[in-house]
Amino acid sequence: GAATLSEVADYSVDDADLAGYGLDATSRITVEVTYTSDDEDQTMTLYIGGENGSGDRYVMMNDSRIVYLISDEICNNILFGENEENSVRFLWTVTTFYIYLIDF
Repeated sequence: GAATLSEVADYSVDDADLAGYGLDATSRITVEVTYTSDDEDQTMTLYIGGENGSGDRYVMMNDSRIVYLISDEICNNILFGENEENSVRFLWTVTTFYIYLIDF
């Protein structure tokens, strides 16, 4: 399956507004993600925040100030994949504001 981070909730979130997305340091879930870029394994930090009330969750990556929306189902797969077969593996491509994540 594939997940696309293309829906943006905030293009430049202020620190004071992070708590409203559940992305402040005391509320967020921090996940180290391994992905493949140009056939090389890379790592990044994915911050998972609260739900938006429509079945999506707020997420941020590394030091980016962009808050994206991702489905709760994809978040659960990231957090609760129990083995290699069920875990999420990321391949990402960055364009202006879009990051495409593909799990294997």
